[in-house]
Formats: sequence, C-alpha cells, structure tokens
Amino acid sequence: MMMMIYFPSSLIYSHIVFAPSSSDNYASSSFSGLTDLLESVGNRTESQSPLEWAQIKQHLAVIAFRIQSAGSSLHTYSIV
Repeated sequence: MMMMIYFPSSLIYSHIVFAPSSSDNYASSSFSGLTDLLESVGNRTESQSPLEWAQIKQHLAVIAFRIQSAGSSLHTYSIV
C-alpha cells in the first residue's frame, strides 16, 4: 500500500494509512495525506479552492478503492 500519490507533501513517507503529519512532527495520524489536505483547505469551499478539493476527492477515491480491494480479498471459509 505504499505509493507516492497517497502522501503528496512528503517524498519520504508515502503510506496510505500511517505516516507522520506534516503539521505535527511528533505524532502520526491515520490517512495523513487526507488529514493534511483537509487542514490546508480549512473552511474554504470547493468554489474557493477547487484544486485542493480535487486533491481531497482523489485521496478519498484512492483510500476507498484500497479499503474495498483489501476487503474483497478476505474470504469466508467454512470448516468441514
């Protein structure tokens, strides 16, 4: 699950789920790329910051796809 597209502000940490936050060097957060984008957009609407909101939508789509892919790889096996 590591690719550069998931965490655009950092070339060192690129994990989709766990990585240090760019706003807090001592803590990590889940989905740091998305969290950092949401913090950067603040209270601005999509019409005020269309590029940032496009990145947020892209990150959400990638996260949803990866979670769905991981979930679909799980199988239920019955013990006979």
